[in-house]
Order: sequence, then structure tokens, then C-alpha cells
Amino acid sequence: MTMKHDTSGLRQGIEVLDRKDTALLVPGGVSALTVAFSVVLALVAWVIWPYTGNTLGSEEIFIMLQTDLLVGLISLDVLMLFIGPASILMYIALYRTLKPISPSLALLALALNIMGLGLMIVCRPLVELVNLSKQFSSAMDVVEQARLLAAGQVFLAQMDGIAWLAQTALLMLAGLLNFTLMFRTAYYRRGTAWTGLICAAGGVGFWLPIIGQLFLLFNTLTTIPLCILIALDLFRLKKTLIMR
Repeated sequence: MTMKHDTSGLRQGIEVLDRKDTALLVPGGVSALTVAFSVVLALVAWVIWPYTGNTLGSEEIFIMLQTDLLVGLISLDVLMLFIGPASILMYIALYRTLKPISPSLALLALALNIMGLGLMIVCRPLVELVNLSKQFSSAMDVVEQARLLAAGQVFLAQMDGIAWLAQTALLMLAGLLNFTLMFRTAYYRRGTAWTGLICAAGGVGFWLPIIGQLFLLFNTLTTIPLCILIALDLFRLKKTLIMR
């Protein structure tokens, strides 16, 4: 028994969209698929090279970066610096398609996402750590080495500090806004909206002691099917517009 999608509601729902609002549907879908693929890579990398930003001291980090730069960067979440910018077009596409439902809330969600992405870069000072590791390897004076180690420890603390907490909270809040608005559209499927709402709501629990990391892991895992669903909806919407 095959399931057929009723496109009549979709065709009526897209009437609220302006042509200029749909220019980024395909790029946004590609962006969403890129994020999904990148998160899979990040999870595989995390299993092979676990995150060391809060488990090793600055001296161990410096030695690791000098011994194997690529492995050192991967264990410090370098893929976050790719996933963040890769998701920008997806967030803009969401804004453009949700703007007709509520311009103010859609704009607020976009602003929160952009601020979250900016803080994501701030809380991963990997260039600074690599530069410090090079200076540390060539430093001959004990006092100079101690100064570099202290500076490295400051940057390591930054990786799990207020910027990291803020970017996580902003991205989750933006998700709650976006996926709540999705329920009021005829062109996003309910499955996409529910998956996104559950993903964002689950990630909100990141601040809980002890079990907070489990909520973040849940959020990360559900991001993969969520981005795929968003991409499919954006591609389907573009196809429907072409056929209109």
C-alpha cells in the first residue's frame, strides 16, 4: 500500500510566500544536508578521538597539537567551526519561509541563530591554542613556558565557559521558535516540526548537572534526521513552486 502526499494544502499554503523569499530554498536544503553529514563525521570523530578540551591541561594539549595537529584539532571540536558557518544558509531559508507566518518571531529566531553561531566561533579559540603550542615548543626559558601554559589554560577554560553556555542556549531557543512556527505553515510537514521541537527541547536540558551531557548528545543525534527532513521540505517546496 503506497502513501500519497496531499499537495493541495501545500499549493494553497505557498501563496503566502513571496518569490524573493524562495530564492534560497535549494541552497538552504543543501546547507541542511551538509550539516547532517558534518554532524555524522563529528560523531565518528568523537568516538575515535574524544573531546579533550576539559580533560587535559594546556601542556598536554600543546604537546598533542605539536605531535599530530589534525588529531589534536579534531579532539578540540574543530568541526564545530565548519558546522556553524555551513548552517547559515539553512537558517536564512527557514527565516524566509517562516517570515510570512510571524515576521517578528522569525527575525528573532534568525538573530538568535546568528548570535549563537558567532559565539560558537568565540568558544573554540583553536588558532590561539595552535600558536601558543608553537611558541611553547620553542621556548627555552621556564618562566616563558609557564606564561604560555597559563595563557593556554585560559583559552581552554573559554571552550566550556560563558560563550559556550550562551551559544548553546541561543541556538536551542531559536530552534523552539522556528519549529513552533512550522506548525502554522502548510509547507513544512508535521514530522519536521515535531522532530525539530523535540530536538530543541531536549537540548535545553544541557544545563542540568550530571545528565546535561546526555541531553546534548540527544540533541546532536536528532540533529541528523532533523536536517534531512528540513532539506526534503525545502526541496519539495521549491519543486511545488516551479510546478505552480
